[in-house]
Amino acid sequence: PQKPPALFQWVVNPPSEVNQVVYLIWANPWMAAGSTTFIGSLMKWCGWEIWGDDPIDKYPVLDLSNFGKKTLFLCSTEPFPFAKRPDVMAKLPGGVALVDGEKISWFGLRSLVYLESLLNI
Repeated sequence: PQKPPALFQWVVNPPSEVNQVVYLIWANPWMAAGSTTFIGSLMKWCGWEIWGDDPIDKYPVLDLSNFGKKTLFLCSTEPFPFAKRPDVMAKLPGGVALVDGEKISWFGLRSLVYLESLLNI
């Protein structure tokens, strides 16, 4: 698969085939950013379709048993400190990548600088 935007590192090798991408923001309970959030719109702009398109539940709680090896989990560095918790990321059933939450999660100057870097402006 294509490299996720703002990738810090692959934690687990990416799956050879990806049928869904889940952008995780929290563990215990597992929570994701849905496609109708700022994160979701940024990911779509970068060419990634993420799981979770319910406009009412923007940050759904997940049951990991609903996901398999073809799922790519993007673990954000914030608000949950996934970077400091490899033991938590090891519980995920699919491919796992650590991404820079500061660049993807916050609209404003941080995201603008990141988007400009993608466009090589």
